[in-house]
Amino acid sequence: WGRAQQYISFNNKVLAIILYSDATTLDRLEKSSRHPIFISLENISTKIRNKAEAKALVGLIPVLQGTKEERQTLQFRQLIRLTFHKCINTLIEPLYLQHRSGVLLKINNYSLKCNMMLACVIGDWPENCKSCLTYSGTSCARCCYTCLVKKDELNAIKLSANRKITRTENQMRQIIAMEQSKEYLLHEEINIKFTRDLLKARGENTLINKMDQRLGIIPHYPGLKIFNTGLADLALFMVLEYRQMMKVMPFVLEGLFAKNENELL
Repeated sequence: WGRAQQYISFNNKVLAIILYSDATTLDRLEKSSRHPIFISLENISTKIRNKAEAKALVGLIPVLQGTKEERQTLQFRQLIRLTFHKCINTLIEPLYLQHRSGVLLKINNYSLKCNMMLACVIGDWPENCKSCLTYSGTSCARCCYTCLVKKDELNAIKLSANRKITRTENQMRQIIAMEQSKEYLLHEEINIKFTRDLLKARGENTLINKMDQRLGIIPHYPGLKIFNTGLADLALFMVLEYRQMMKVMPFVLEGLFAKNENELL
């Protein structure tokens, strides 16, 4: 608050803006995905801020649609990140426009001159990685999206201050210029997508289609999720979907490969 007051007029007040970002799967809209952005104020107490009426929906970030093949391409993933950052930039642009001049708010017939500043953006791990343009996996030597501390030193209590290097814009530009992105930025997690890539490499789309067909014909059973469309929406899966998928995946993959690895069934 002290640093913020140095950049504004003496009589102005500071309104600290908090943005909440979280991609959500809506069960009542046929498992469709939405990416809402909520806003709140740090000026109010945490007890009040946690209530639903203390937040307001600012907008929805577009969720790009595409075929299975399109969503797996590098260009499509880059477009997702570009869309996310363009939308965030549009949302916070009014904050930059009044950063020094401030705005005049009228509350209960009382005029208040204040400056709105972005305090923080709250999100889960994938959202924060997307905001920082880092991958969401944990296999990189420096897997934190806020600093460049090595993975095996993140829990070091007595880590020296000169080794606590934050991920600033200048630091990232230097890393990219030195072509060290693979060391400092995260790789994608290898999960069921690896299986799909393996099937595609062995038999183009034939085996992938057969796997999706097997998932689609699994009969209904209490407590078991049915994947009628295969794994088309793998990126939207939650923990529960992954658990349900692992219950049936061994049977789905059975017989797709012959004993001879060079021969396809």
